[in-house]
Amino acid sequence: MSLNGKRIILTGAAGGIGSQLARELDRQGAMLALVDANAAALERLAEDLGQAHAVPGDLSSAGGCEAVVEKALHLLGGVDILVNLAGLMSFRAIEDENPAFLQKLMQVNLIAPMLLSRLVVPHFLAQGSGHIVNVGSIFGSINFAYFTAYSTSKAGVRGFSEALRRELADSHIDVTYIAPR
Repeated sequence: MSLNGKRIILTGAAGGIGSQLARELDRQGAMLALVDANAAALERLAEDLGQAHAVPGDLSSAGGCEAVVEKALHLLGGVDILVNLAGLMSFRAIEDENPAFLQKLMQVNLIAPMLLSRLVVPHFLAQGSGHIVNVGSIFGSINFAYFTAYSTSKAGVRGFSEALRRELADSHIDVTYIAPR
């Protein structure tokens, strides 16, 4: 698939994998809306790239997800691909998890991809095409002790991707799940 001219929303863009992916997508000619909570790193990355817009945002709430998509659609003039890469990590025993962080981890890792997908699907249906790429983890398939919260969130992303792919099977919208490691 040629990415030249494709309008892509990339969450988690300022992180290690995200920034490298942003650079590769830019190299291939994509128009990018780069999303991350780290506004300073995001601005620096966008300045280094050709057709990239920084969209600082907080994916830990429904309102934050809506604001990100609204701004990205405005900046790009639409969307062809959504890459749900943003995520939080937690590697500790379940009894040591902070309840507030546990809720935020589930919101960013699982609920945000669901909400962002929900927001772009109508645009994809209207234009007759689109692609959602959900980045999970091998920890979503092989759940490890002391990785309970993180593994559970990534298992949810895997399940969401499988269900959404089936739900959209009769459309021209593709859903891809990637599990790095």
